[in-house]
This record gives sequence, C-alpha cells and structure tokens, in this order.
Amino acid sequence: MRKYFISSGILAVFQQMRPSFTLLIICLFFSCTRDSIEIKQALELAGNNRYELEKVLAHYSRDSSDCLKLQAAKFLIMNMRGKYSLDTLSMAANQPYFDALTNYLQDHDSYSHETMCWILDSVKLQLQNHWQQPIPQYLSDLKTLHADYLIRHIDRAFETWTKHAWSKTIPFDVFCRYILPYKSHDGLWEGAFPYYEEKYNSLPESVTKLTAREIGEYMDRDIKRTFLNDGAFFREHYPFLKPSDFRNIIQARLGDCQDNNAMSITALRTMGIPAVLNSLPLWGNSNARHFWTEMPVSNIIKEKYDNTQRPYTNPKNILINDMFWFDDPMTDMYGDIPQHITVRSCRTVPKVFRDGFAIQATSLACKTTEPVPDFFRNLCLEDITGQYIECANVAVHFPEKPPGKYAYLCCYNPDNRAWTPVDWAEVRNKKAVFNNMGINVCYVPACYTDKRIVETGDAFILSADGQQRILRADKNRLKTAELYSKVPYRSQVMFWAGILKGSSIAAANRTDLSDTVVLHRIEHLPVYGQEVNVSRMQPARYVIFRFADKRFGFLAELEFRGLDGQGREVKLQGRPFGNPGIYGSELDKAFDNDRVSFFFEAKDREPYIGLDFGKSVTVTKIIYWPRSDDNGIVPGELYELFYWDQGWQSLGRQTGRDDYRLIYDNVPDNALLRIHNHTRGKEHRPFTYENGKQVWW
Repeated sequence: MRKYFISSGILAVFQQMRPSFTLLIICLFFSCTRDSIEIKQALELAGNNRYELEKVLAHYSRDSSDCLKLQAAKFLIMNMRGKYSLDTLSMAANQPYFDALTNYLQDHDSYSHETMCWILDSVKLQLQNHWQQPIPQYLSDLKTLHADYLIRHIDRAFETWTKHAWSKTIPFDVFCRYILPYKSHDGLWEGAFPYYEEKYNSLPESVTKLTAREIGEYMDRDIKRTFLNDGAFFREHYPFLKPSDFRNIIQARLGDCQDNNAMSITALRTMGIPAVLNSLPLWGNSNARHFWTEMPVSNIIKEKYDNTQRPYTNPKNILINDMFWFDDPMTDMYGDIPQHITVRSCRTVPKVFRDGFAIQATSLACKTTEPVPDFFRNLCLEDITGQYIECANVAVHFPEKPPGKYAYLCCYNPDNRAWTPVDWAEVRNKKAVFNNMGINVCYVPACYTDKRIVETGDAFILSADGQQRILRADKNRLKTAELYSKVPYRSQVMFWAGILKGSSIAAANRTDLSDTVVLHRIEHLPVYGQEVNVSRMQPARYVIFRFADKRFGFLAELEFRGLDGQGREVKLQGRPFGNPGIYGSELDKAFDNDRVSFFFEAKDREPYIGLDFGKSVTVTKIIYWPRSDDNGIVPGELYELFYWDQGWQSLGRQTGRDDYRLIYDNVPDNALLRIHNHTRGKEHRPFTYENGKQVWW
C-alpha cells in the first residue's frame, strides 16, 4: 500500500499559511497522490454494503472544508480489508455472566480474583441446564459497518485530535494510523468512544498539563488498576466466555492480556493520544503470546533488552512490557537458593510486531497467496523488533529446498509439544535469511506444509555475538545428568517459597493452644517438597502451621505422619482448623492431596492453620509443600527424558527418586533436552545440561 500521508515537516509549513490556502494545498496534494486502486478493491469486497461505504465518501466530498476527513475516510475503508469483528449475538448466551459482573461493579470500584470466581460460579450454578455453549461468529467490517457509524466515528476522532492541547501538534499521518482507527482487535463496540470520553474528559488539572505520553501512561495505569487480567483463568476454568463482546470486556473489566490492551488503546485514542497494539508471537522461554500498548508520540531512546537473566530491583529494569515473571526485588532470597538451581527472572523475546490498522505491504500475508501459519495471516503486521531487542540476522541453509517459498524460525511451545513460528523469510537457493532475531533464544528452522509446521533442521542458540550455537546431539559422547525439574524455577515460585521463611510448625494439647511446643522452624528457603523427621515428641492432639508475619501466606500441602498400632508409619487424619483462607484458596486446600491448589492466608484472621486429630498422637514426620507450579521431580512419579534430533527422541523412563531427582547416564553431549511427566502435569521447557546444571530455554 502506498503512503499518502503528509509528513510532520510539510504539515508544519502548511500551518504557517492562511487557513484557506493551506486547505487548498492539502486537497491538491491528496488529489494527486491518493491511490484509487485500493479504494476500488475495498468497495468490490464490500458486496451489498458498498452503498454504505460510498455514502461515507460522498458525505465528505460535498464540502471542500472536509478534505482531511475525506482522506481519513479513505484511509479507513482502504485498510478494512481482512478485518473481522465478533458478532455479539453469537455470544449472547454468556451475557448473564457479564451482567452479574457489571452489576457488582456498579456498587464497587473493582473486584478481587476470589470475588470474580464467586460471581461466575454463582451464575453457572443458577443457569445449570438453561444454557448452551456459544459458537463465536465473525463478520467482515467491509460488509457490515454502516455509514452513520463511520461518519460519527470520523467526526469524533477529528474533534478529539483538535481540541486537546497535547494532541494538536500530532501530524496527520500519525493521527490516521494511531488515533483514527475504530478498533485495535476483533472486538467492536460503538459505545466505547462516548464511554471513555465521559470517563476521562474531566482529568485533573495536574494531569492535563503533562505531555501526551505522560497523560497516556496515567490513563493506562488507571485502566489496568481495576481490570482483572486473567487469561489463565479463562483457559482453565471458563473457556466458553472467550471470545468476549467488547462492550462486556469494558463494562465488566475482565479479560485477557489482549482485551486489557484493547481497552487502553481505545481510551487513549478517545483522548487524542496515539496508541497501537504490539504483539509477540510467542515468548522465547515461555508458553504464550503477549500484547502491550505502545504510544508512538515521540522517539525515546532507551536501552534494548538483550534477553539475559537479571534480578528485578526497580521499574527501570523493565525494558519490555512484562519481561519479568514477578516484579519484586526478592533481595533477601537469592543468597538462600540451592546451588543446583538456576532461577529464571525474565522472559525472553524472539520477535516484536506492531499490529496496527494500516495494511503493511511488507507483511507476509500481503506477499503471498500460499498457506501461512495463523499468526502471519494478519495483513497489518510490522516488524519492530529492532526498536526493543538486541538482534542479529540469521542465515539458515537447507539440505533440500523446502516445499514452499517461505521458511520459518520457531520457538518451543509446550502447550502442544511442538515448535511455533515467530518469523519468516523467503527461501532462495536453499537459503533463508531471517532479519532482526532476538539474541539468547533457542530456535528451530521449519517449513509450513499441509497446514502444519514441519521442522527441517537442528535446534540452535542465537548467541549474544550473533553466532549460531548448533545443538546437534553427539551420541558418541554420553554423560551423566542429575535433573531436578521439568521447568525452570521462576522468580515468582521462589517468592512463594520464600514467604514461608520464618514460619513454624508446632504441637499442642490444650484447646486454646497455650501449651504449644515448636517442632520445626523454617529457617531456609523451602524449595519444593520438604520432609522433616520429628524425634522425641510428646503425644499431642493439635498440630499447627504458624505463618511468618509477611504480606502473604501461601501453603500448597501439609501432611503429618505417625505410627499406627502395628508400628507402621501412616498419614495422620484430622479436622482442619484455623485461618479460613480466601475464596478459591480455602483452608481445605492445604490438606487435599493436590500440590497445585493452595491455601491463601486471609490477613484479618488468625495467622495459622492446623489439624485436630481428636486424640493425642505422636508425629514422626512432617511433609509440606510451598505454593509452586508443581514442576519439580516428585518421588514415585513416572518421567521420560527426550533429546532433540529431527524430532524428540526418548532416553527412557524413570521414577522420581526420594531425593527429588532423576539421574540419567546416557545423555548425549551438546543436546537439547526435555522432561515429560507421565503421571500428572503438562508444563515443560527444553534445556541444555552444562557444567552440572540444567540451563533453560
């Protein structure tokens, strides 16, 4: 698509002229440069809705003073190709859920995660058999948007562009790309503009004196303050609520990462602040896509992220949105982490794309008609990796010519135990050059055939110096590997464990617990499952776990063992008592034999939980599990180790040892490895084994 925008420099010259002469020059400029081919194609694709789009063009063609609005209308229509919006009627069965959430917010500023769970669970119980799972339908914008809506939207966009002090200097091309668009994802609600206009038109005077970026950051924080961003909850508990009507997302303030950013972008544009969605096709060392809001109002030179692990100390460490798993300094914990564990604080980034409204001629979807992976079907993707990430170009040579014209670089996605494409390149003479790839990330080259990704080469690490470190398993050189987890210990898992430092476990016989005797104090970081042998204990009826005086209290599982009448060690049964916990993480979660569920201490109640055995017993062993993602090696569970060699090759199955490890003596040198738990769980990450440690990718 050819650009017809006026640069900021040209516009500045125009603004120094008399208004009437300026308008004449601008109209002449556009009449000479507009591209009628794209308009014609869009109108042809509109089918029976062509008349509505022509009404918009005719509306702004009647008056020469509407020259810029005419060009804005053309911009929208030309770039509607390939854009679809959710048909809200197709998801109407979900409306009771969102109505309940919205009604709650009418009386409260926000709701917590547990309140949200309680509301949704209550609605689900009420509906029971009076509900049918909806099937989402999408409608072409070209074929459905009416002239009245587009005209109202264009007029509103121009009004906000010209009335705010912070937006008057924004060039027309920036306005068209980042303020004018009526949506930023597949959700569309005409009421969004007036909704946010009413909400933010009375900004505090201290805020209105700020720059456009500062005002935008203020609004973005305000929106995220009361929004429950919980994509995992939707995937695991209420998947049928997605996709959601954009009106419901805004009014119920609930959704996933993309929904949250769509709200922010819509609000910012309403107030004349340029905003656009940035997207990662996949994190380099995690299992999800990611989105964030960019405000292209000024060029800020900032440090680029080199995808290396670093502890979080303050907000200035955040070089790319949500790069840290957990934004907490945790300075008092790192010195207590066992030597064999390497903590991962940061996500890594292979590629960054801007997902704007304007169709990009450089996008893969614009370059080819051959089938391409889902992510790259987007006509509007613009590669901006180099603005955020330290990059290198990667040349990949193929032993045989791939079946298609294009090849892909992929990162590992544990959700489907496969590789997900994050970039593409044209293949020429069995060679493809991928530009601006994030360093310190593991990749595998692939092609796309029969609507699936087919890996075509060795995995490799793109090193900081731009060189490829090929991971080709050497089966002639075998080594012994001691393995402790199938996923890296991430910073938030260490935080959850560290919360327990300073806690104690005690026994008592009196109902008021006044005769408490401490059995064990947690003085060191309790990484994963912990077993404590108890000796010389007097029989007691009650055992309690008293939490340290900290911001939070988590505990995944608590178990006590003692001797039965035959002298065998057995699990002791009792009645839970103490702090009730919060909704979804109640007291019983600490005793349910599930290491994933967890008890969450309610801070306004007693700081302990315990068991009443009903009679005096002698405890011989205490077993407790900190809250975690439950990815460590568990005694008695069945595991299998794989290495990558044109596919995952098995190195055999083992049962987890009592020391929470696996030991393999047949591991090929220089191999990319992966552990699968056949007993339970689904999460895993690839790793290399270097200097006696698992190094995660």
